[in-house]
Amino acid sequence: MSYQSDSGTKYSEIYPSLQEFDLSAEEFDMPIHVYNFLKRNGIHNVQLLLEMSEDDLMNIKPLSARQAGFIEIINDKLDQLTKEQLD
Repeated sequence: MSYQSDSGTKYSEIYPSLQEFDLSAEEFDMPIHVYNFLKRNGIHNVQLLLEMSEDDLMNIKPLSARQAGFIEIINDKLDQLTKEQLD
């Protein structure tokens, strides 16, 4: 499954199978700069991330141009977790 949805749709609606994952931000295996961005903004586990949408992440202030690229990395990681779960 590849992420393709309205940016206002919660990740939990796009990746419903991941709602059972109990991964901390550390276990989410993100690049350190993405991990720090998530932690700084109170996103400490996958469940908290799933309750957000791409729009929610984009509205985190201040969001630099570099940080805006983190959303693509997050989407790719959620895709990867979904594929791993199907294997």
